[in-house]
Amino acid sequence: MRLISDIEKSVSTAAGVGSSGSASAAREVTMVGFDDILYQILDKITGDARERQILPIVGMGGIGKTTLARNIYVSPLVQESFGVFAWTTISQEYNAKEILRQVHDQVGMGKGDDLSEYELGDHLFKYLFGRKYFIVMDDMWNIEAWDRVRSFFPGNRNGSRIVVTTRLSNLASHFNYSSGLDLKFLDEFASWDLFCQTVFGEEACPLELEDVGKKIVNGCKGLPLSIAVIGGLLSKSERTKESWGLFESNLSSVVNLEDNESCLQILYMSYNNLPVHLKPCFLYFGRYVEDEEIRVSELILDLSAEGFVKPINGKSLEEAAEKYVEDC
Repeated sequence: MRLISDIEKSVSTAAGVGSSGSASAAREVTMVGFDDILYQILDKITGDARERQILPIVGMGGIGKTTLARNIYVSPLVQESFGVFAWTTISQEYNAKEILRQVHDQVGMGKGDDLSEYELGDHLFKYLFGRKYFIVMDDMWNIEAWDRVRSFFPGNRNGSRIVVTTRLSNLASHFNYSSGLDLKFLDEFASWDLFCQTVFGEEACPLELEDVGKKIVNGCKGLPLSIAVIGGLLSKSERTKESWGLFESNLSSVVNLEDNESCLQILYMSYNNLPVHLKPCFLYFGRYVEDEEIRVSELILDLSAEGFVKPINGKSLEEAAEKYVEDC
């Protein structure tokens, strides 16, 4: 799911950028441990090859594929090299019409809500023909999703590029690549660096917390999502050995689980540590389907109408609901 502000539609995409000229709305996201891969793929994207290329980024859930793709997307090198940009999120239950609609809307062709799948594709092909475009297709689960839309993205022979993020390494061969750009787990140094940035920002970790902090980081097993979630929790907790020790004990119980199960349990820890008044609001997101766009103003009204929001001194009910959404 994606939250959309009423001021800028651009935040509805993971990258936060639409057509050329709107890159100022996007922000680079902190990324640790993948600099070499970032430079490697930027070289391919901005290289001299005239043929349209599809570049896969492969890795398990939570490894940082979307974050890497986002930083590629907003890179000045990329923004200077292409004339048209779009980001589409595909996911397991893909919808070809929705893929085309997202791209159609972002490249500056106006709303395509009332168009059929073929009309969207036809309009898109004609618009992209002769233009140098850069498109990200995030979270592709099977080749059928690409097969349904591939004919609407012209080759052009002008250096256009499509970046695909996927959990499935065998998809890379379908894009004329023997293997994708495979993201690995962070090593202990990159893991600690990411943890410290998340918890302390520009400050250094206090010496009395280093030992327990490194045990916590080791328990995350190099998975950026786990480090970021645990770090986010600790940034709001007491900075004491006792408080951090409780986190380390809870984390040690999930270390030996399978990767996906371990990641889910760590996310559950995040939910479990929410204040009581925020838990119903967080669970309310379960009514939305994966990657559905959610307008913030409507969400605030819904949360207020459902009675989930309690008054906060000095704030209107709408302001209190907005604070709830931010804190979730």
